[in-house]
Amino acid sequence: MNKVTYDGEDVVFEGPCPDTIESLVTIFTGAATSKGKMLLSVKVNGQEVLGKKLNLILEKDMRVDVKSGSQKELFLLAINSTLVSLSDSNAAIDPLLESLLCESWPDAFGKLNGFMRGLAPLLELMSNLSRYAKDHPVAWGLELEKHIAVFNEHLKKILSFSERQQIADLASQLNFEFRPSYAALLLFVGTTVRNSFQG
Repeated sequence: MNKVTYDGEDVVFEGPCPDTIESLVTIFTGAATSKGKMLLSVKVNGQEVLGKKLNLILEKDMRVDVKSGSQKELFLLAINSTLVSLSDSNAAIDPLLESLLCESWPDAFGKLNGFMRGLAPLLELMSNLSRYAKDHPVAWGLELEKHIAVFNEHLKKILSFSERQQIADLASQLNFEFRPSYAALLLFVGTTVRNSFQG
């Protein structure tokens, strides 16, 4: 028999239990929305599936744990998980500089490309925080927009130098322009913005 919990409490369905994770998510999304909340997590046998494997068939002996929360809790969770997944500026950029200066362009570009792709969760978080700040009166909204604008400008320059294989300019951009803006953005989000969601 399946075990389903919602915010830590056992769920007993009237009639048969839904047969897919997607149907469960639909039911619990409705329940959360009716209370002004949203789904934060859906774990099947301890593995997070929200936003991933929703087409899973609910088989016997599966355990499904669903957690809901407020929009603030969702942002706090997103900030924490994004910051944990990113290296600090020195740990991220020093190997890139070494690669640019010591390895062939294809190898160095491969590492740079991997780093840039790894920034996707941060860029998505910035976009969501920006939208949130426009819809809610938060003290950090304008400062966030300044950080995002500077960060995006540096990303554009990195891409431009990469396309033209201007290694000296690329290394300089990474070291002297991008590094401080990346560090400042992570610090701002990890302190000012995160603290506003914790209060």
